[in-house]
Amino acid sequence: MRDSDLDVAHTAATAASEAVLAALRSPVHIEEKSAPTDLVTDADRAGEDAAVAVLSARRPGDGVRGEEGHLTPGRREWLIDPVDGTLNLVRGLPGWSSVVGLWIEGEAEVAVVSDAVAGQTFAAERGHGARRDDRPMHVREETGLDGAVVATYLQPAKRAMPGVTEVNHALFGGVGALRAGAGSGNLELAWLADGRIDGWVQPDLAPWDWVPGALLVREAGGRTAEFRPRPDGPVWCVAGTPAVCDALVDLVCRAAG
Repeated sequence: MRDSDLDVAHTAATAASEAVLAALRSPVHIEEKSAPTDLVTDADRAGEDAAVAVLSARRPGDGVRGEEGHLTPGRREWLIDPVDGTLNLVRGLPGWSSVVGLWIEGEAEVAVVSDAVAGQTFAAERGHGARRDDRPMHVREETGLDGAVVATYLQPAKRAMPGVTEVNHALFGGVGALRAGAGSGNLELAWLADGRIDGWVQPDLAPWDWVPGALLVREAGGRTAEFRPRPDGPVWCVAGTPAVCDALVDLVCRAAG
């Protein structure tokens, strides 16, 4: 019997996490990408190779799009981020995850976010809800933006993009509490789906940084949005409880425009 796509995503994300943990038993080689805090390691590459090996065996006809370079286009395309939150991993901090998702012709179908440090797995399938391990997830009860905990990432390479500094300033003054770290965006979106935070916002994302976590949020009763508030600026990705998402979209549009 053919495994479900969600089962395959679970297996691939687990394989990635296990490969990353194995790589960390030895000193890892660290390279800088777009900024001194934008890093890649041998562990990232080992994790992606492990996930690709699972997908090649279980879904040999599908496409793959991985952050560390694997690219095989297809109608069905698997998204892989073997270490979402590499800076945290390198510094020995919690807050990184291994992520596998599937989108079909641009429509997100399944998502798995494996938090190996906490021993938790967040998963969703379109139309079938979201779960943390065996527990159904749901976003928090509604609150106003002044009472919301919102996560973002003030990445150096993106601060010069039109409107980004203005939005960052508006977030500092406009939300109840701002988590502005260097963590795993998909893991933060999983926390949103699990009712731990209320909102999330970042500009200019790759699909593996957004698509899997956004599916978790929607399947947990939240809302997501992608929009470009000014023609010369980046696309913004926003998620939250329905009211917080709408308020964050309005804040970004007013600040960036």
